[in-house]
Amino acid sequence: MREVVLDIETIPSGRAEWKALVARAPFLQGKKREDSALDWSFGHVICISMIFRDKGRQRERCLAGPEEAALLRSFWAEVRPDDYLVGHNLLGFDLPFLQARSVVCRVKPSRSFDLRKFSKASVYDTMQVWANWDRHKYPKLETLAAILGLEGKSGRGDLVAKWHEAQEWERIKEYCLQDARLARDIYLRMKQYGM
Repeated sequence: MREVVLDIETIPSGRAEWKALVARAPFLQGKKREDSALDWSFGHVICISMIFRDKGRQRERCLAGPEEAALLRSFWAEVRPDDYLVGHNLLGFDLPFLQARSVVCRVKPSRSFDLRKFSKASVYDTMQVWANWDRHKYPKLETLAAILGLEGKSGRGDLVAKWHEAQEWERIKEYCLQDARLARDIYLRMKQYGM
């Protein structure tokens, strides 16, 4: 079974899109467009990093760009039905975001995800496993890395929207890949010592 370490980067709805959404759903008037990056109903996926680990070999792939549907199609073409998915907050963010945005963008997934808590059968979520699925104990990726003595992050997720506006795709890709590498290193440590 191939392991795929996964991380995504998201941005808020575009201004014109948000304005049209507010016109169709007036209850959104009290919400800020800038906060929509973390909401899969409104935000957009602009980068997906994957580290494929199979039989001692490892390969990195990072997809990024302004066309969300094309990005999602490329992602689903890469992911196999029997891949074991690994990441930090996959169950609460990355996987539901990818699923929901695929519906919005009318992109057919190549597989479904088992998003059950308390299971490591097909998804290993380092945040959930570390906290024993207790939401009051969820560590941030950089916090868990620091606890384990691993090198931390070089940026912040809130900068991704600014990098996107400046069309700094290489910077976005490197940041996203760095998060995937950190999640991989945390996962390997946790597995090595019995978690």
